[in-house]
Amino acid sequence: MAGQGVTTHSESRWEQGGAFEHLADSGVAYRSDALVEGEEGRPLTGPKPMELLLGAVGGCTGVDLVSILIKMRVVVRSLRIVVEGERALEHPRVFRRVHIDYRIATEPHDLRRVRRAVELSTRKYCGASATLASTGTVTYALHYGDECIEGVVPGVTPDARP
Repeated sequence: MAGQGVTTHSESRWEQGGAFEHLADSGVAYRSDALVEGEEGRPLTGPKPMELLLGAVGGCTGVDLVSILIKMRVVVRSLRIVVEGERALEHPRVFRRVHIDYRIATEPHDLRRVRRAVELSTRKYCGASATLASTGTVTYALHYGDECIEGVVPGVTPDARP
């Protein structure tokens, strides 16, 4: 793979049906699973691949928030991120709409800093949400105390250079 940028990889090994074990660059192994024809009723042994994609958004933006708030000297007391996606009906069935719902409590209570942390994640740092925003609309809502702040995650244009 030639190009300019940071390269990462994941190795996927088929186990059976729609089940795969994946090995990430970090050395961590994880599973995904999906039913293929003839497997109706079989219990899944891991999340479906597209569910993992939504989870990646939650994890990516969550790590951003925690890291940024630590630097701002704001202690995270609780953080819940729900990511919901609507997929296209036609193949490749990409996510056309994704919504990220943040519910956070901090000490001290500081709307300005928490809002800034969410803006930095959604506009600058979270590659997972920016990637999805390049194929569809990604919105978010920050629930903090009695406040609800909404926004849109901007997409990025892939670098066209060889």
